[in-house]
Amino acid sequence: MGSRTTDATRLGPYTLGRRIGRGGMGVVYEATADDGRRVAVKQLAASEDGASGVNVQRFLDEARLGAQLEHPNIVRTLEGGVEGGHAWLAMERLSGAPLSQAFRVSGEGLKLELALGIAVQVLDALEYLHAQKNVIHRDVKPSNVFITDDGTVKLIDFGIAVAESLDATATATGAVRGSFPFVSPEYLRGEPLDGRADLFSFGLVLHELLTGARVFDQGNQAAVVSAILFGVIAPVRASRPEVPEALDVELMMVLSREKGGRHADARTFREALVAAAGVVPASRGEIAEWLKGAVAERAQETGAPVPVVVEAPGPVSAAPRSRAPLFVVGGVLVVGASLGGGFMLARLSGDAPAPVVVAPVVVAPVVSPPPPPAVQAEPEPAPVAAPVQRPAKRASGFLTVDAQPTWANVSIDGKLIGPTPLYKRVVSAGSHRVDAVTADGRKKSKTVSVTKDQEARLLFEW
Repeated sequence: MGSRTTDATRLGPYTLGRRIGRGGMGVVYEATADDGRRVAVKQLAASEDGASGVNVQRFLDEARLGAQLEHPNIVRTLEGGVEGGHAWLAMERLSGAPLSQAFRVSGEGLKLELALGIAVQVLDALEYLHAQKNVIHRDVKPSNVFITDDGTVKLIDFGIAVAESLDATATATGAVRGSFPFVSPEYLRGEPLDGRADLFSFGLVLHELLTGARVFDQGNQAAVVSAILFGVIAPVRASRPEVPEALDVELMMVLSREKGGRHADARTFREALVAAAGVVPASRGEIAEWLKGAVAERAQETGAPVPVVVEAPGPVSAAPRSRAPLFVVGGVLVVGASLGGGFMLARLSGDAPAPVVVAPVVVAPVVSPPPPPAVQAEPEPAPVAAPVQRPAKRASGFLTVDAQPTWANVSIDGKLIGPTPLYKRVVSAGSHRVDAVTADGRKKSKTVSVTKDQEARLLFEW
């Protein structure tokens, strides 16, 4: 965030304490309610620091949806509002560490019982989201799987990052923002999403827990996208032959690139995993013991304690559904008492919209419609007009553009296209000038030759 952001000491009924997390457009604080409860408060940046009115509204939409989620494996959202130019929300204060900090990639995989114990709890959360709330998480990854000190696994999410990604994916550029190594193929292809997209993402997480290696670990986002769509996924038994073959079969099934080849829902996948594993899933107490040792080990390696990260829950997108009762009291929007305790949001203007479903768009080839067929004149003595000559269809290819380590806005032949990564943009065959401009104004230009029906790739490095 910019330096102009003012850190308030109070938001709503909460007194803010130390900062415990930070994202691209917001900060998370320890906080104490007036009644003494300890919570975490997430504060969106003020408008002068980059939070648009759209971002604020979506932040509040996410908070409203989060307030309707009541499950032991999903972090709870309590309330939120807008105060002093900042949107904020209060959520359950968690003590523990996200899986991304407790588990080391490029190390040994977890014991099967531990990985299965974590998987069962995550799949319980996904079953609740999909079957009972009709909500698709869309960002299941290790940093969004939080393990508490008592071994409870909770699904969380970076609500601000989601708001930014909604803005990006709402464009027509084909850009997709988010956690590329864990997104599903249908997400990248711009197809309608359902709960099976979350199952694919969690399948990647589980594969990582069992092997100690990331499935898609290519050097840049364009390469990751290509690997997700076309690359080979090695079975777990290739590196851990002691894993039961039946479990490997179930895991590879959920990692099918076509969602029709996956398990129908989270419950089916969970039951299949447990049956195939041949072991009893680790209990919460056993997971807690593992977490304690893992955190101590990471602290010893780094020389510093692993920080506790607390984030908002996973209201990232919801399929159309009925809303909870809403009403306004004194200019404040209130979600009805059916949510269990209620939830209040400061109203911006007008009626709050329902949560928005925005699927990422991958631009398909643009094909001009053929001209209408020539109308055949009735025979008559006059000479018949010469047949209409249709112009030859121009040859085209594809252009993929990425920028590292920061994103950039891309223009092709002087026409602004949008932010990187740009995946398989359809362009005419031939030579093109590609310009990339970073957020701070740095510009680079390259010339690329695109061959008919082939993909050309560019990488801008800053």
